[in-house]
Amino acid sequence: MSKARYDSQQLNDLVLQMMETELGGEQVYRTALTCAVNPDLKEEWEGYLQETLTHQDVVRSLCDTLGLDPDTQSPTRRVVKHIGESLVKAMQLAKQGGDPAAAQLVACECVVHAETKDHANWELLGKVAEVATGDLGRALKAAHEAVEKDEDHHLYHTKGWCRELAVEVSLTATRVDGRWELTAFGRDVSERPLGALTYVTQAPSDRQGVGCGALGSGGRLGGDAGARQPPLARCARVAHTVHLRPRHASPRAHSGPKTPKNLSMCQ
Repeated sequence: MSKARYDSQQLNDLVLQMMETELGGEQVYRTALTCAVNPDLKEEWEGYLQETLTHQDVVRSLCDTLGLDPDTQSPTRRVVKHIGESLVKAMQLAKQGGDPAAAQLVACECVVHAETKDHANWELLGKVAEVATGDLGRALKAAHEAVEKDEDHHLYHTKGWCRELAVEVSLTATRVDGRWELTAFGRDVSERPLGALTYVTQAPSDRQGVGCGALGSGGRLGGDAGARQPPLARCARVAHTVHLRPRHASPRAHSGPKTPKNLSMCQ
């Protein structure tokens, strides 16, 4: 059986794309923070921004190892830059719409777009690190190990926030016969306590892939009640609670802290 190999030119191009992705990611987070309304989300993104700055240094170090100028342009790198700038413009456009909640959701979606590319870059680098040898192999492995978990958190946690915010902005309430009837994504959630709509998302805690779903008591919110979760060897189960305040409802009908999140491990 032939030994797996990699193309050195493709590796150089990947690292240059990674450099641009991290630089663009900085601008995406800085713009997203101007759209963030939820204080917990803002705090999380501030942390991700600082980690992204650290990742820039890691990629610059890889460029030194490969003998690359980190400012070198390539056709693929220019595409990455264009996409990053487009995400920034999309968030700015959303802010101009005058709806802070909608702009926050758009920002969340833009972060997911950016982090999907970022996560794929580091995943590909990890594959090269598995077959590279010598000083280069050790440098690639060290870089991948330093960043991999951060990238998992950036992508999977922000995906969870997108689901949570989408549920929050899609809730509607109608007063019928003295009671509030609530719907989310067209489904009746009136029997749930007014103050809390809880659903569960699953994100991998290892490298095996992504599983996600929005679950409500007695069924799946936004999906089939009988649908199965993708198999995961290990997963992090995150319970999100979205507190519901129907439009025009009395403030006394709503109580409790905003958006608590509980993280626990499941085997």
